[in-house]
Amino acid sequence: MNIREFNEATDHDYEAGVAIWNANWPDYLETVEEWKAWHETRDKSLYYERFVGEIDGQVVCYGDWGESGWTLFPGKYNWDFYLHPDYDTASITDQIYDGLLEMIMAKEPTKITSGTRSDKPKRISFLEEKGYKLAQTEPTSLLDVTAFDRSAYQKSIDKAAAAGIEIYSCAQLKEIDPKWKHKLWELRWEIHQDVPSTDPPKPTPFEVYAKRLDDPVAVNLPSRFVAVDTTTATNGDNGEGDIGQYVALSNLDYNRVNKAKGHTGLTGVARAHRRKGIATAIKVHAISQAKADGIEIIDTDNDENNPMLALNVLLGFRPGPAWLAYELFIKEA
Repeated sequence: MNIREFNEATDHDYEAGVAIWNANWPDYLETVEEWKAWHETRDKSLYYERFVGEIDGQVVCYGDWGESGWTLFPGKYNWDFYLHPDYDTASITDQIYDGLLEMIMAKEPTKITSGTRSDKPKRISFLEEKGYKLAQTEPTSLLDVTAFDRSAYQKSIDKAAAAGIEIYSCAQLKEIDPKWKHKLWELRWEIHQDVPSTDPPKPTPFEVYAKRLDDPVAVNLPSRFVAVDTTTATNGDNGEGDIGQYVALSNLDYNRVNKAKGHTGLTGVARAHRRKGIATAIKVHAISQAKADGIEIIDTDNDENNPMLALNVLLGFRPGPAWLAYELFIKEA
């Protein structure tokens, strides 16, 4: 096994890495274009490295490691790597991990994190044998969009509308609200702070977030939705008014390989606007749009103690395997 740095100069390593990822995660198929878009728009202030493993010149492993952009814990580094199924043996896994650990330890970390899913017993055993402890459980949920009945949630939709809530796609906001990026960034940060996590939340720099919003491969604006409180709208002088406060969001993205599948990421409501039916209304709006666009199934994941999990159950989502977050404190180790 030869472990080397990921080569950004050509598509070779991208294609090999995506193929290995898709072989390991057929539920979450990805493309070279998406990987490039993510890398181009990521927060460059965070330390990050990618690598591949070769046997006889063939790439059989893809991995990466670096600092987290989602949470803050000084000296924390997260890693991930996957092997082509034909080469997924204990000896090769140990060799890759040993090389990876050597690179991470050179940074004098305080904590090392990784993760897997509950239906991956081999990786779970590997992590626990290396001393990692389970820190967080996030069950996945799946919705049969073809059977979804919007009318069953009309009461919540009417309640939100009566409170002056109007739902827009990010594509619509881009056309009608000059302040949309900054307002969306501020809303995301407020919601982010209430998302259950093993470590304190960390804000994404506005410039990084805005750059992602400008990339149509990184973010699909037509399928991401924002609830606006129109009662706070202002006219202003010279027509420079404000359409209202952004109070909720639901990030829905469509899979670029499996055209029938969607994934819901961050969904939340600003603290002052909760218990008004807004979360249900914006989720129903997103699901209805997905159904109109030909999406047949949507998956999502939530911390086991997140109230959003209960809402998903009420909307018809059914439980799937759980994402598991593991951590290793170096001093304890």
